[in-house]
Amino acid sequence: MPVLPRHIDETISHRLLPQTIGTEGQTVAIEGGQIVYKTPPEGNNLSRTEVSVTTASLADLAEETGTVALGKQAIVSIVSADKACRVRLYPTAAARTADSSRELGEAIEEGDEEPLLEDSLTASKLTNSSPAATVFNGDGSPSSDIYYAIQNRSGSTGTVEVTFTVLILEV
Repeated sequence: MPVLPRHIDETISHRLLPQTIGTEGQTVAIEGGQIVYKTPPEGNNLSRTEVSVTTASLADLAEETGTVALGKQAIVSIVSADKACRVRLYPTAAARTADSSRELGEAIEEGDEEPLLEDSLTASKLTNSSPAATVFNGDGSPSSDIYYAIQNRSGSTGTVEVTFTVLILEV
């Protein structure tokens, strides 16, 4: 095994690792100046999943609120929809309510509640994959439910289906 000087060991460990390598899903780490390849324990592998929400029929610019089971904590990497809409995710119902009157594009005032994720998907761009957002349930006793607000911005009445591609960190 190659041995690295201590200062390089610390730099690489803090800035570059872990990284997935190989076909077996191993990770590479540096321990005691040596490169070590590790295989995660069984059942510890995370994988992406898709979770969808379909609203009731909404008039143009009408909004629906509710919860979606994304996990107590998750990374949302992609948001897609079947029509133009505004999507917001919050840690609590209170945060969602406090932000409910803020219009699209309006700045969030200092001290105001803000969404964990906010996307405005248009007819020409029904998928957004940047940047990824970490979402979590902020209730006193956390559950897997994340609070949402979905606004129809399609120009006509109808349901809105939103799909979240997530990496669930805590069930």
